[in-house]
Amino acid sequence: MKKENLVQVLKSFFSDEKIDFVFEEPPFKERSVYAITLFSPRISKSDCAFLRGSFSTEDLNLQVGFDVELTDRLKPSAIQRSYPAMTEEDKKLPPAIIWTALEASFKSLFELGQPQTISELKLKFSQGPCAGDLAYFFNLDSSQYPQIKSSKGIALNMQFVCHPLTLAFLIVRKAQQ
Repeated sequence: MKKENLVQVLKSFFSDEKIDFVFEEPPFKERSVYAITLFSPRISKSDCAFLRGSFSTEDLNLQVGFDVELTDRLKPSAIQRSYPAMTEEDKKLPPAIIWTALEASFKSLFELGQPQTISELKLKFSQGPCAGDLAYFFNLDSSQYPQIKSSKGIALNMQFVCHPLTLAFLIVRKAQQ
């Protein structure tokens, strides 16, 4: 999948939201948008050896989370130790889907009661519109976070420049105070 196609899929999935994506592949430029260091609930960055990027919004009612990992690097035993809330259905998912969804979820909770560890999160998954193990939808268990009105995420397995990558994106809409 090309960067442009990835951005099209994401913009379609998050079509109701004001969001932006920036992706960069090696050789990484020294002074890129990615190099800016900001701590903001509306900007999330991640990288691996073959891709880095950011996911952002200007909407003050949204927070975002993004993660990218080399798919083969993540082992089922490590995921099960890190995610005790895993259901029997979750165990059928590709490990990288669960891990990237957890990471994106954790990042999205910055300023909204982010737990101390990723193992405290509870997610709900459903199969995405793509065939096979390509796309999964997920969201945070809202009963755990009263400060969240809703969440919406997508995790994707993809070949990118001949490397298997898994990416996850989550938006969280804050509850009105």
